Formats: sequence, structure tokens, C-alpha cells
Amino acid sequence: VYSLYGKTRKPTEESLKDVDILVYDIQDIGARFYTYISTLGLLLEAAKGRGIPLMVLDRPNPIGGLAVG
Repeated sequence: VYSLYGKTRKPTEESLKDVDILVYDIQDIGARFYTYISTLGLLLEAAKGRGIPLMVLDRPNPIGGLAVG
């Protein structure tokens, strides 16, 4: 597991060397303007550069998340 928050914001070649697939799990905190989208963009660039498939999991907002659209 590698963190993309802090000094390293984009996966390094070393961190992706034995990766078959990347899974990006977005747990909604009720604010879509959080850093999720910029981190996902950097992850997409890294995955494309190495030919690694990327699966995005998105969960609804747990606060009042009764309607899923």
C-alpha cells in the first residue's frame, strides 16, 4: 500500500513495478471538491503510461444517501 497524499502525489515506477490492476476506491465525505479528482487524474496518467487497468469504485454519501442516481 502506497499513500498518494504528502510528498508523493503520483505513483512511482517502483510502486507500480509488480501491479496487475489498480483499484481506486472513492469513499464520499460529502464534498466532491476534495482531492479525489486530482489524485485520480494522476493515477490515470500513471496507469496509462504502464498499460495497467484501473477500476474505480464509487460509494454514495452515507449522510442522507438514500437516493442513488
